[in-house]
Parts: sequence; structure tokens; C-alpha cells
Amino acid sequence: MGRKVLQSVALGAVGLCVLTSCAFASAPSSDHSSTGQTRSSTQKVSGDVSVFAAASLTDVLEKFEAAFESYSSGTSTSPGMATSPGASSSPGTATTTSRVNFISNVAGSQSLVQQVNGGTMPDVLITADEASIAAIEDQAAFENKGIIAKNTLVLVVPHDSSLNSIEDFMAHLSSGQEPRVARCASDVPCGRATQTFVDAQKLSLTNVSEEGDVRSVLSKVSSGEVDAGFVYATDAKSAGENVTTLQLPDAPTNTYSILVRKDASEAGRAFATWLTGKDARAIFQDAGFGTP
Repeated sequence: MGRKVLQSVALGAVGLCVLTSCAFASAPSSDHSSTGQTRSSTQKVSGDVSVFAAASLTDVLEKFEAAFESYSSGTSTSPGMATSPGASSSPGTATTTSRVNFISNVAGSQSLVQQVNGGTMPDVLITADEASIAAIEDQAAFENKGIIAKNTLVLVVPHDSSLNSIEDFMAHLSSGQEPRVARCASDVPCGRATQTFVDAQKLSLTNVSEEGDVRSVLSKVSSGEVDAGFVYATDAKSAGENVTTLQLPDAPTNTYSILVRKDASEAGRAFATWLTGKDARAIFQDAGFGTP
């Protein structure tokens, strides 16, 4: 699988501009659907697929791309799992070589939308909330395929922190100790979720570091630069023992919708369809996302 990853770290970053033609041919198949079923013969998918994905999808995006290539080339026989290179096919399985080249741009949803509004249109766009989609100026350019995942806001602290619960955190706030807190900026999905929680709990956060995406928040907590940070549950899980996760009461949940450019490459459309199926759902669930 060819793969190029572009990570945008500021508003106005230059988007990728690779939207080339590709071919999509079908061979007779025993599929029950187009969303990840085991097949006895395969579809051959080739071409470039440009993907804009929210920063909180950093860890799963490469898994999606690898699994989709295995699926489209016939080397995967179970949801989200690719056969090892060189492994033999099952009897009767016709295996073709997939020539899918992913060009991935991973950034805060607000940055991705700004690039779209600037004229850079990916085949597939996945944002971390509905407000980001509403900010797209040319709504007619995309087809909304619906919600594919959900994520819940949590508070993380460094692994050696004395804060052991959200009650400890709130007690520090009320006592005037002013813990240093990282959060996403207000125009970022995780920032909107954080503000929803802060408003509902009537919290006053004054010693705050605002970041452009959720992974920047996680990095500051993991490195000990701040005392706590608001991130998604999946980000906390990805950090492992570097952070401790504190569950929030009535925690806000964000939804991830998948948009497909109406004149997207056929390989891009095939990938978007696959993302709505059971193979992608299994990968989401393994990473800690909720699914519809």
C-alpha cells in the first residue's frame, strides 16, 4: 500500500491536492454486501484516495488503510485483519494486487474544514463533530454517509499525578490551587465538548493552555507540562500508562460523520463504503470508539 501522511498543525496549512483518476473493476464475488464480507473472488481497486481525518483518528486511520487494501486485494478473511505477506490464499480464492495509494491529512477538524473551504477537496472527509460539517461552505460538494463512530470526553492526568478522581480535580479548583489544564481551542470539536462539560459543571478554568487539536493536549499531559487535560477516551487509551484517565460525570459524546466528495475517485468511494461496514466497525471498537 502506498501511503503519504500530511499532518496540519496550524490553521491555513496547505492542503493536499491529489485527486487523480482511478479504475475500479469487479470480478464475480460471493459477497453478501460491500462492507467487509469474506469473498471467494475479489474486486480490484486502484488509484489515489485522498483522506482528511480528524486528529483523534490518528491511530486507527493507518489500520483502516491497511485493512482496506487487504480487503480489496482479497488477502483479508476476517474483519480488519490482513493476511501476512506471502501467505497462501484459500482454495478457490482469486487474489489480485491492489494499487491503492492513500494520501492522508490528519489534523484538527477546524483546520481540515478551512482547507476544504480554501478549495482543497479530499475524496473522503471525517470530522469529529457535526458543527465542523456545518462550517463547510460548499455543502453540495459532499455526500454525507452518516455517523460511523462516537467518542466520549475524559480528563487525563500524568501517570504520577496525585489527582485520582474527578472529585480531586474539582476540589483543587474550588480550593484555589489552580491546576494547569490543557484543552482544545473553542473552535475545535474536543474544545466544544470541553466547554459543554465546563458550563454544565459550572467550573472556572483560569490556568489554561489552549491547543489546536486533541493530540496536542494529550502530548502536554503525557510530558507533564500540564496537570490535566481534556481529551477523548480513545486518545487516553492510546497513551497507555503515560496517563491516568479520570471519568467525567455526564461526559459529552462527539460523533464522527463520513463525507464523500460527489466527484470522488471510485477507489475513494469504495473506501468510504468500506468504512461504514463491519470490518471498520471492529477496528473502531478495538480502539475504544463507540459505533452506531
